[in-house]
Amino acid sequence: MISMKHPDRDLQRSNWLYLEKLLVSSSHGRRCRYAEHRKSNQLISNYRSKNEEEVEDKLKQPTNVYGN
Repeated sequence: MISMKHPDRDLQRSNWLYLEKLLVSSSHGRRCRYAEHRKSNQLISNYRSKNEEEVEDKLKQPTNVYGN
């Protein structure tokens, strides 16, 4: 790939290609991590809301004096 006429320019181009590839791969990783983070937050909030509904249902149910 490196020619004898312009070794510096070709080297510079390959460096830019490498940096571009690195940037794309790192942003892809960041996007994936962000998606995983959002998914886990969604799961946590779903779990919390389900628990809150269960607690509210228990509070609404009539209980007798002995707590049965």
